[in-house]
Amino acid sequence: MIIGKIWDYEYPWDVRVEKITETLLDAGHDVHLICRNRRAQPERDRLGRLEVHRMPSWRRAGKWIDNISSFPAFVNPRWVRHVIDSARRAQVDLLLCRDLPLAPLALHVGRRLGLPVVVDIAENYPAMLRQLYNRNDFRLHNLLVRNPLFAAWVEKYIIRRANAILVVVEESRDRLIELGVPAERIEIVSNTPGADRIQDLRQLSGTYSEESAPLRLVYLGLLERDRGLDTVLHAICLLHSRGVDVHFDVIGEDKASRLQELSAGLAIGDWVRFHGYVPYAEALKIVATADVGVVPHHVTEHWSTTIPNKLFDYMAAGIPVLVSSAPPAQRIVEETGCGLPFRDRDARHLADQIQRLLPAWIRREMGRAGVQAVSERYNWTHDGARLVHRIESVAEQWYGTAEGRGLSRVAAA
Repeated sequence: MIIGKIWDYEYPWDVRVEKITETLLDAGHDVHLICRNRRAQPERDRLGRLEVHRMPSWRRAGKWIDNISSFPAFVNPRWVRHVIDSARRAQVDLLLCRDLPLAPLALHVGRRLGLPVVVDIAENYPAMLRQLYNRNDFRLHNLLVRNPLFAAWVEKYIIRRANAILVVVEESRDRLIELGVPAERIEIVSNTPGADRIQDLRQLSGTYSEESAPLRLVYLGLLERDRGLDTVLHAICLLHSRGVDVHFDVIGEDKASRLQELSAGLAIGDWVRFHGYVPYAEALKIVATADVGVVPHHVTEHWSTTIPNKLFDYMAAGIPVLVSSAPPAQRIVEETGCGLPFRDRDARHLADQIQRLLPAWIRREMGRAGVQAVSERYNWTHDGARLVHRIESVAEQWYGTAEGRGLSRVAAA
């Protein structure tokens, strides 16, 4: 089968795009990635086994015009032409579209070319946009290009028409069922680590600090306000006032220096290190040698219906996890016994939970529980198998065979 994967950003790179495309290629299917091209890269490219179809560049018209006119919107004529031309050229059998912005376009092209469409709803897009409206970095143009009311309408439109929908967590599935999507059309394909990353993290993981050594916390990811890093900094301040020696490694760009200023204001700068951007391989080394991983995200509608990749990375590294009371993360931590939850935005409760992890034997037990859960359930071997099964089931329902129209690789080239 020839699969057209629609991605609204540049490629390379995105971890979920890579995992999905590699898994479908491993299953014997051809995969053609249809993506944006603000970097003026080659329009046709081959990255390993993956065929890449980038949007034709308009750099001669100027970089600004090229960027604005390639904004990922389903009504954008450049995207309409790009997706139709790429799908025809590759002779795709099925379209797999990531997230909402281009999903109506995928449905339009599917109808026009007679193709089934699967939509990967990796994020609760309307909730994510509502969360954006609550940030200080909101801009007026978001009323037009990132309007949550319009996003909610788009979501309702696509979930009723897509042949199948992929989500990342049970809570997201339940939300769609409440919106009227039949459960049999939804597949959970979570953001779990692959075998290579699990092995790398296990090889990198060090020994647990004894009670006499400082406890080392780590956070890996974006540093927006809703990520809850301010709660962690206040908890560290409380712990040092109690005489508890805790260090904190923060991996990610603090572009506005907001958290660094807060750290200085709390007089905990000697115990908090802001690494800034770190290449992913190096970041995993820092994670694997820490004592505790933290996922302090605020309990919002968005974080209540998705799951951060870092949770599974911490578990694979064999370190216990402290998570806020956002339902998906709290559920996984409590089900597996790999860490402890704390009340959202409650620095005192977080400090108390950190103190519970001071004994090394407790951290060892929770770390082992996390490794076991990743080995047995929360890994890409299982999620990738569900992905392949769902994609092939859609093709079989549409064409009567999981091979689609049965065109050869040579014919599609």
